Amino acid sequence: MIGIGSSAIAGAIPAQIGRLGQIRATFATPGESGRESSQVAGPDPTAHTSSAMFDWTSLADRHGIITLSDTRSAGVSRSSWYRAIRRGDLDTPYPSISVLHGIPKTHEQSIALAVRSTRRALASHRSAIDLWTATGSVDDPIDIIVGRSSGPNPRPGVVIHRPRDRQDLQPSFRNGIRCTSPLRALLDLGAVDSERVNSAMADLVISRLVTIAGIEATMARHSFHGRDGIGPLRDALLLWPLGDGVPDSILEIRFARLLVDAGLTDFTFHLIIGGSEVDFAFRRERLVIETDGREFHRTRDAFEADRRRDAELLAAGWRVMRFTWQQVTERPEWVVRMVRSALPS
Repeated sequence: MIGIGSSAIAGAIPAQIGRLGQIRATFATPGESGRESSQVAGPDPTAHTSSAMFDWTSLADRHGIITLSDTRSAGVSRSSWYRAIRRGDLDTPYPSISVLHGIPKTHEQSIALAVRSTRRALASHRSAIDLWTATGSVDDPIDIIVGRSSGPNPRPGVVIHRPRDRQDLQPSFRNGIRCTSPLRALLDLGAVDSERVNSAMADLVISRLVTIAGIEATMARHSFHGRDGIGPLRDALLLWPLGDGVPDSILEIRFARLLVDAGLTDFTFHLIIGGSEVDFAFRRERLVIETDGREFHRTRDAFEADRRRDAELLAAGWRVMRFTWQQVTERPEWVVRMVRSALPS
C-alpha cells in the first residue's frame, strides 16, 4: 500500500486551511516577551495585538511539520506556539515538534517526524527504501540510524539502529527527509526484511537510482564477518538475469528470468534495430520478443507505435513475438514453450 506522498500534502495544506478557517497564533506583546516580539519578521511587530492573525502554513514543511526551533527562528514567540497547541491549531506528536491540525497523516510524514525528533538521525533500512521507491503504508514501522550516543527510542513504532558499520552514512535527502543513500539502504534492508531485497533492488535499478555494478562495489566495500544484510543482497544478485542491463519494467526482469531458467540465454537485451530499441533479440534466429506491460502499452498511441514498429521489423527480416504481464506471470510454461518453438532446435 502506498502512502499519500509529499505532493499530496502540499496540495492538502491550503485546502485544509480553507476547511478549518484561518489558523491563528498570537504574537507576544512587549509585556509578555519584548525580546521575542521584536524578532517577528514581516510587518512592524509593534502593529500586532494579542489577537493578531498568523498563518502557520508559512512555517510548515511539505509534510505539514513545524518545529519550535522553526517558530523561534521566524520571530514567533514560544507563548504563541503553545497557545496554538492549546487551541488545537497544531498537534504535537513529539516534544517541540508539531503538525498542522487536520493534515492527513502519511507514511512519509511519520518518517520525517521520527528523523526530526532525534539529533542527526537518518531514515534507513525499510524507511529509506520506502522513500526512494515511493512505497510503504502509514502503519509500517519506521527505521532510523542514529549516532552511538543518541538517546532512547523516541516512540513506539520507531526502530533505532546503531550499526557498527558507519561507512557511506553521509546524509542524502528524499522529499526533504534526511536518509541513507539508495545503495546503503539496500544493503541494510536485508538485515530487517530479507524477503523484500529482490523487489527493492529491481525498483531501484529500474528507477536508475542504482546500478548492478554499484551494488556489487558497495557489497564488496561493506563485506566483513557478521555484517547483517550482505547475504540476502548477494542472493538477489545471483538471481539477477540481465547482467549490467538496465530494465524499464519488472516485466522485463520476470521475462529474462524465465529465459535464463529455461536455458535460453543467447539473447541480447535492449538491442537497437533500425534506430529502435527492442526488449529481447535472438540475433542468429532474427527473432525479436517484446514484453507488453500496461504501463507503457495501454494507450492508443502506444498501440499504434507498436504495430508500426512490428511492421518495420518484419520488413527488415525479423520475426516478432509479444507477451503480456498476465501471460508471463500466470502461464510461464506456455511462454517458454512458445519461445522454444520459434527457435531452431
